[in-house]
Amino acid sequence: MKYVVRLMLTLFLAMVIYLLIYRLCFSNEFRSAGSEAEWISLLIALLCGIVCWLKIENISDSAGGYMAGLGILGAFVGLMTGLWAPILLLKSNNLAPLFGMLIFTPAGLLTGVALGGTLWKKKKDLPAL
Repeated sequence: MKYVVRLMLTLFLAMVIYLLIYRLCFSNEFRSAGSEAEWISLLIALLCGIVCWLKIENISDSAGGYMAGLGILGAFVGLMTGLWAPILLLKSNNLAPLFGMLIFTPAGLLTGVALGGTLWKKKKDLPAL
């Protein structure tokens, strides 16, 4: 489970960094001039992802670690589901992704936190082999 949580955190951070740098740091004129903005944003996001991967090598096995990790994983899955499912299924509705962001992301976070607490409790109650 540590590997999956670590991978999701790294991918989420890299995606957010890429979007922030590409959309906020580069002007529309620079973006339309060529693909340099995409490559620069992708390179910075990749470097941030590598640093994140190396820095969070030791994720805690405590209840907080499980709950935070699975909470972030659930929020990521909820965000992606809430954004892309309405776009693919309801092409004419412009507000469907907004509903996904405002409903599915917090629901995924709460579900992940609850699932993380339950899994940690079950793991703690198992007898050592």
